[in-house]
Amino acid sequence: MSITTNNPFGYLLSSLNEQPILTGKTSVYLTSAGTLTSLGVSVEQLGTATVTSSGGTPVANFPITGGTRDLLNGGEVVTHQGSGLELKDSTGTVGLTDFTVDTQNGVIDANVTLDGELAGNLPVFDLGSGVFGPTLTLTSAAAGAVDQTLGTSAITSSTTIGTAIVSPLINPYSIGTPSLQFISPMPPPPLGETAPIVGGDTAVTLGSASTLAELGVAVKTLGFASLDLSGLLPVANFPITGGSENAAGDLILHQGSGLALGNLVGMVSLSDFFIDTRNDVVDANVSLNGKSAGNLAVFNLGTKGALTLTAGAAAAVDKTLGLGTAITSMTPIGNATPGVIAGPPTFDAGLGHNA
Repeated sequence: MSITTNNPFGYLLSSLNEQPILTGKTSVYLTSAGTLTSLGVSVEQLGTATVTSSGGTPVANFPITGGTRDLLNGGEVVTHQGSGLELKDSTGTVGLTDFTVDTQNGVIDANVTLDGELAGNLPVFDLGSGVFGPTLTLTSAAAGAVDQTLGTSAITSSTTIGTAIVSPLINPYSIGTPSLQFISPMPPPPLGETAPIVGGDTAVTLGSASTLAELGVAVKTLGFASLDLSGLLPVANFPITGGSENAAGDLILHQGSGLALGNLVGMVSLSDFFIDTRNDVVDANVSLNGKSAGNLAVFNLGTKGALTLTAGAAAAVDKTLGLGTAITSMTPIGNATPGVIAGPPTFDAGLGHNA
């Protein structure tokens, strides 16, 4: 992942060409069901996914939880947090969750677990052309992992898994215009209801800046993030790209932005932050010296948004940057203040899903 010089107008220019996706669903017609059954492989739903078999071919439905539509270049990035599929036989189990459909690049990423062990956030499906919608075939790496885990050699990257129909609901206030100018902040949704998050900004006051500077570690922004140095402490700002809020807490996405920590020894990149106030954790796509380490829990959330590194993240930072044990899970990193802009809860369009 490259580090870019931040353009203070970058997010505004981007928002002119992007529409936030509020909700919807993606349906996958599992045309491979017969093949999988003949191999002794069962397919089960995970989280908020549902699988129905009323039409002969099983259909897996995944609630859409956010994303963006690119008006300039075409294509969509559609997220499905909290749902997935499990492939299981007598030999092993493969879990695929939190699908991200990228129609511009023709790929679907997912959090992958093999026999219960997290393998990371990886490309799992290639998108092809189909009469009724994009066809899904496993990437070569995913096919190999599935075969190895399930003890078969019958599933390849040429095996058609199914056909996807992606049906997102787009923010109607943002046709070719920055959505933040047309959506007013909404009060928290009533108990039992969920509202889609359509924009906003999360500000992180970097209280650890002086500590990092003393250790010779530089902090740089990635993508659409920006760094404000006008106050006593640096403040990093991350545009909110989607998510949902309800009485149990918020799930807040920040796709396309992040931070990099670097020195003469190494580089740690943290991008696409996912704030989960229900479980008081922040996940991110992690890269260590340019090599992906997967989608991992990187921060614990404390009182008033206090951020501390998880034990695993602190150890990875110390090792990659050659800091010994200078940074621990007790080291205060800063405070996060999400400024969420949400649409009304009624925008589920009768889909029967609250993200």
